[in-house]
Amino acid sequence: MNRRGSDQVPPREVGLELTLDGIGDLEVEEDHRLGEQKNGSYNAWLVTISCSIVHALHTASVFIGPSTLLSPMRKDLNLSVKEISLPLNVNRLINTLFLIPAGIFLDKSGTEKPLVISIIVASVVCFFWPLSTSLWQLVAIQAILAFTILMGGLTPMLIIASRMFESVEKMSMVTSILLAGFSLMGFVTPLLLGPLADRYGWRTTSYLFPTLLSVIGLPLVLRNLTSKRSEGSSRVRSLRSASTPTDGTLWMLDSTSPNMRPMGLTAEAPKENNSREPRTSPPLMTMPYFAVLGAAAGLSVCLSIVNDHLIIFLSEDVGYPLRTATTFMSFIHLIALGAKLSSGIAGQHFRKGVLLILAAISITTSALLLLEYHDSELQLTSSNVRLSLFAPFYAIGYGSMLNLLTSVLPEAGSANLALRSNIYSLVISAVQAMGSYAAGVLKTTSGSYLSTIILFTCACFAQILFCLLFVVVYKPTVSQDTTANRHWATTPTL
Repeated sequence: MNRRGSDQVPPREVGLELTLDGIGDLEVEEDHRLGEQKNGSYNAWLVTISCSIVHALHTASVFIGPSTLLSPMRKDLNLSVKEISLPLNVNRLINTLFLIPAGIFLDKSGTEKPLVISIIVASVVCFFWPLSTSLWQLVAIQAILAFTILMGGLTPMLIIASRMFESVEKMSMVTSILLAGFSLMGFVTPLLLGPLADRYGWRTTSYLFPTLLSVIGLPLVLRNLTSKRSEGSSRVRSLRSASTPTDGTLWMLDSTSPNMRPMGLTAEAPKENNSREPRTSPPLMTMPYFAVLGAAAGLSVCLSIVNDHLIIFLSEDVGYPLRTATTFMSFIHLIALGAKLSSGIAGQHFRKGVLLILAAISITTSALLLLEYHDSELQLTSSNVRLSLFAPFYAIGYGSMLNLLTSVLPEAGSANLALRSNIYSLVISAVQAMGSYAAGVLKTTSGSYLSTIILFTCACFAQILFCLLFVVVYKPTVSQDTTANRHWATTPTL
């Protein structure tokens, strides 16, 4: 008897030996998979950049452009400051009321069709904005545009972009790209619209971004943000799933087929320690989360006053030409963009609570620069030096604060994160609407922005207090399920 022949086991029974043909097929399959991955990665980043451009043009047409032109609009339509701020605040209130229902609708119906319809509606309705002749026409237009933001704004863009990436680690860069487009548009829009409005009037200037949205934004949506573009990424995800199983099976190449399939050889995963007590999810309303909401509310008051009323204050109260006032606002957004990026890097090396306090102090300093005592009386400053210092102090504080508050949310862990994020967004949207309207009322009744700036200053001091509270009560602990996440289960609750 041939001992060697009797001891040898057929390759198909063990599943470890590969024929030469199988090895060649494996190389072909691997080359095909790598090609698909490169193509899918290109598509993924193309979709992300397209989302950023469309979102930037959409918000410029709906929010940034109209808020930049509030002063000439108010004069042309003979409206008070309280009245001219009403349309944008109606938009914010609708977003506040329908934010959660819109999210549920998008989860059930998908994002592509609502996104396409929203961009088409926004492209058409925005052309009616410069044709308006009364306040209620402006309110009706912004009410319609509010739903285009809900169905075609940042939320669906994040959903579409996130579906293109398998790795969660890349979502930080994806989010940065999406928000960078909005921040850059905040810099570019006032810089463009101010000189154009001085030369051609606010009505003609208002057609600029709706035209860009129709000519650039809508084709990008139809070409790059539909299911056809995501097919390549879907194939890549399926290939990755096939080559990296999660059940411990070692995938071998069958000697008779070039296709990957399990051959019955498995690697045992480490056994779980079932004796460990189950971890309890952190409660929704913890003290650190309450502090974050309080700081976000104070920041929202400041945002609403600066975004909606600073250009009016500079052009009508201080006496700057509209071109100069809009340029001033542009550089605030540019500095804020740098602060957002810098604070994200700093947050990886320093305590975020301390950075939040420094950001709040910076915003408070900017508020105090707008006030001065003259003849033992508190007045608004008209000093160009103090106004020039206001811009960097406010922009650095605002950009850092907004970025840090948002980045703190996921550190509570995955439990209730979606609900926490929605509540956080609701607070920002609702307080911005109330803050902007209150600033308009104070300006209209008193004839000066002094009371509004005092409100601004109080909101700044409130931010400092809430940031101090956050530092005191926030005790991060490393989560047992992942070292990258933190949770607030050990912190006191309300």
